[in-house]
Amino acid sequence: MTQLDEFDLFVCGNPIPKGRPRVTRRGTYTPPRTAAWEQEIAIAFKAKYPGFEAWEGPIDIDLVFVREDRRRCDLDNLTKAVLDALNGLAWKDDTQIVNKSTCKWCAKDIDMPAGVGIFAARLVKPLWIAFGKERVAGIREVAGGAGLHGDGCGERESGETLPDAGGGAGGKGA
Repeated sequence: MTQLDEFDLFVCGNPIPKGRPRVTRRGTYTPPRTAAWEQEIAIAFKAKYPGFEAWEGPIDIDLVFVREDRRRCDLDNLTKAVLDALNGLAWKDDTQIVNKSTCKWCAKDIDMPAGVGIFAARLVKPLWIAFGKERVAGIREVAGGAGLHGDGCGERESGETLPDAGGGAGGKGA
């Protein structure tokens, strides 16, 4: 099979957020509801992409979650279930994901079935080339000129220094 540089997949069903691991005297395990959802994702991926070789290297991923209802659930936990389900199938390990975009919708609001849309691509060029030098330059401008040398970080337009996150010296009252 020819190795793909991108793939897309829609898995039907109400997306389930990753549950906390359960610890018992016999060891640690994934909650059954989470394990079942991860298995659904893995089965759908294997069915659409038989013989797919897990990617190595940096990956960009977009996830669109469509939930049956508006009950609160954490977007990070929805994402983690998908990433874990595809470990070893789509990519060697989810630590390879260097860029991701996620959103969640209620199926009633957008007239779609519940499920998750997964769009992934291998980044075969350095990130600044893949996304365009203009985009990176724009990010540096927004960050106040901060870049490889770190200049501009932690300063306000007035030149006043912001306090550091650790509560150390700097800023007013220092």
